[in-house]
Amino acid sequence: MRLVRPTLCALFLAWATAAWALPVSPEALPDLEGWTSLSAPTTTPITTPSGDKGTWVQRDYRNAQGDRIHAEWLAGPLVTDWKAPQPGIRGDDAPLGFGATYQTSEWKGCLAILEARPHLGLSLTLSLPGSGVLTLESPTADEASLNALGERILNRP
Repeated sequence: MRLVRPTLCALFLAWATAAWALPVSPEALPDLEGWTSLSAPTTTPITTPSGDKGTWVQRDYRNAQGDRIHAEWLAGPLVTDWKAPQPGIRGDDAPLGFGATYQTSEWKGCLAILEARPHLGLSLTLSLPGSGVLTLESPTADEASLNALGERILNRP
């Protein structure tokens, strides 16, 4: 299976979910000590003709090395039950893709997908039980930087 941008996968795979997760607000992606906020959080309600499906919050950060990392947090009925595949799966998008590889794992108690795309960089998508899906993407940051930002977001006071 070809893995496309994890955020879009989360939206597609969870489309029919009917349960409600914890609400998400701009505070889900706060200012963080040690990180430069490049934008204020942008909050977008996810609505369809069938009703409210949740909230999408986006924000850009910069680490000390100057790498830009885009963060997206999706919460609500659309993604409540979305889960990354079981830990330990590795794959690629061959033969029709552009050289992307991915691996699934358990990360800080969350199911995770780390995807490397040669022309677009890395993305880390975390399935947060009861809270939604957090995706961190960067064309230049390494895996350690994505992990560090994820940990700061999830462990803020």
